[in-house]
Amino acid sequence: MSEVKYENGFISLKLNVFDDLIDSLEEHEAVELIESLSCADVVIDHVMNQVFDGWTVSGYNGDVSSPSCYVPTSGLNAARERVAKHSSDVALKTIDDLRKALLAKQAEVSGLYAKLREVNQWRSNSIFE
Repeated sequence: MSEVKYENGFISLKLNVFDDLIDSLEEHEAVELIESLSCADVVIDHVMNQVFDGWTVSGYNGDVSSPSCYVPTSGLNAARERVAKHSSDVALKTIDDLRKALLAKQAEVSGLYAKLREVNQWRSNSIFE
């Protein structure tokens, strides 16, 4: 049973399960809430732990299809299958992104060395003047 209180300008919700919250919202509101939550790092971490390890770090997990089921029937199994199918694409993109970041840092370091050489050249010229 859910409980809603309004006190001192604040609304507080006491929910027995997350489904109570979702059921109390209009569909577009529920989608907006879930979209927002799905972008939070803590949620991403918990979901990815389930995808790769089967459990969150606290020992929770979503529904899992039977291993004998050829077609994944749960979101977690579907996510695992999707990761497996696209893992090489993700790896290639990650490697490419890291390569670009490394090239940018190398260019930055080269620029800093050039400035350092200029300063050192200026200092050595001013010493002998």
